[in-house]
Amino acid sequence: MIVVKLQGGLGNQLFQYATARALARHHRTSVAFDLSFFQALDANTAITPRSYELHNLGIVPRSVPLLSQIAYGLWRPPFQKKRIQQLAQRLHAGMIYREKSFRFDPTLRASTTDRTYLVGYFQSERYFEDSRTLLLEELKFPTSPPPELASLIQSTPSVSLHIRRGDYATNPITRQFHGMCSLDYYAKAVELLTEKLGPIHLFVFSDDLAWAREKLHFAHPVTFVEGHSGAHSYKDMQLMSLCHHHIIANSSFSWWGAWLNPSPEKIVIAPRQWFAEPTAESQSQDLVPPSWIRV
Repeated sequence: MIVVKLQGGLGNQLFQYATARALARHHRTSVAFDLSFFQALDANTAITPRSYELHNLGIVPRSVPLLSQIAYGLWRPPFQKKRIQQLAQRLHAGMIYREKSFRFDPTLRASTTDRTYLVGYFQSERYFEDSRTLLLEELKFPTSPPPELASLIQSTPSVSLHIRRGDYATNPITRQFHGMCSLDYYAKAVELLTEKLGPIHLFVFSDDLAWAREKLHFAHPVTFVEGHSGAHSYKDMQLMSLCHHHIIANSSFSWWGAWLNPSPEKIVIAPRQWFAEPTAESQSQDLVPPSWIRV
């Protein structure tokens, strides 16, 4: 069994699940989730509160067997902790793989077994690109999108445009690490798509639509997509995936909105700089698929 520690929001959870699922397929085993990250979060810390969200794409969590929990240190017995954990480790014979950096690790499959505990973000399609067909079959939104909006998206030269603010804007630590895409980036992306496609219809998705309405001005039809915050935010990802083309933010959420679009004809524009923090940025070369255009 491949056990993966889920952490972060929906986009990050999708990266972790997709990597674990592809690894489990390779080793001919199953996937279980360590959900301790969500249980340990404190709303007063610098970490943005999160919850398990993969159920919004039809993925039901499978519990980690008790022996594996003890062997990996996910649960500690109330007595003789060290002795019992050592015994569990001998019986279980599993291993722990911790991601060393944001760079794609080509040795992941060769250096793991069918009993592996994964810890990391695994933000690269290269971990699961050979399982794309399987993942597109499995990752299904449980409810239909609003029919009028879905029809408009599918009947126009639609382009999803995602503006990620939220904790990127309000949390100084998060902003220092991630940074935010500039208005100049969006202007250049729209100009590039217009050169390639001609007339387009922009569908704007954001966790700060008031800011987006005030700042965005384009000579194209623009629809600001509303009403999908909090527990319903996954519906924005669903609608993004229906658009023909995409302008994403430096956000795993819109990354997945674009990736879940199955069309081989799609054009995806991504920011050239993904992280503001220099070390993380230097490790981000595998994050954006090579067929996407970086601006």
